[in-house]
Amino acid sequence: MVSTRWFVAAFAGLLACAAKDPSCIYSKDGVLIQCSTIETRDRADRLARERAEREVREREERETREREEAARKAREVEEARQRFYATYPALKSREKCVARVLRARSPITWSDLGVAASSVCLPSEQWVKVFVDVDGRSTFVDPTRVEFRQGDQVTFWELGDVFDDEHDFLLTRMVVDCDKKFWATIGGSFITGGAYGAVDDHPPEWHNALPNTLSEAALNLMCDLRTARLEKPTSPPARPQPQPVRDTPPKVTPTI
Repeated sequence: MVSTRWFVAAFAGLLACAAKDPSCIYSKDGVLIQCSTIETRDRADRLARERAEREVREREERETREREEAARKAREVEEARQRFYATYPALKSREKCVARVLRARSPITWSDLGVAASSVCLPSEQWVKVFVDVDGRSTFVDPTRVEFRQGDQVTFWELGDVFDDEHDFLLTRMVVDCDKKFWATIGGSFITGGAYGAVDDHPPEWHNALPNTLSEAALNLMCDLRTARLEKPTSPPARPQPQPVRDTPPKVTPTI
């Protein structure tokens, strides 16, 4: 016969099971661990939304600060750049050369950059400007490295601005014939960052010096220099010998 105590315990268990909230979590012994009521779920949803909104707001504020900081640094760099070119006006239009110097020697102060760029991006003092083309690029000659040759010829160095994405200058070995007004190149090399590139030596191909051109300007300067030098001969005197007029282009002659 089943005891009354068993019926009471079973009935109490049924009541306990019936009283459990399906939205709650209980232990094996029926002890309540956690309930997820509508109020609790609403509170959790609200906290999640607030956290998401806070994260979005913080991210937007951080991005705004970063943009403002980047804009401030860009303004400072531009102001420093303007002061730099105001201090070194000769480096204007040579920005690509200056940028190459900056990349090669960074980090560097603006003052040190000015000194370094001036030595790399500007011709040294012995170079004399003889021509400026329509794009503003200048060409220089070096009157300290001139050779007076037989037959009214002069060889010299010519330096031309390039300042493109790859090179700063083009250094060319030139020869001119002061009698026939011919000019030719006999070698050359690009200069980038103060360093010479590959040297291209080749036989001269003579051209007429057309009026109002670089070739005419360089020829006139070198031939005037030749005349001035030969009018003041050293001992023993060295004077050019007369040459017959030829219909064919001249050859490069030996030095006097």
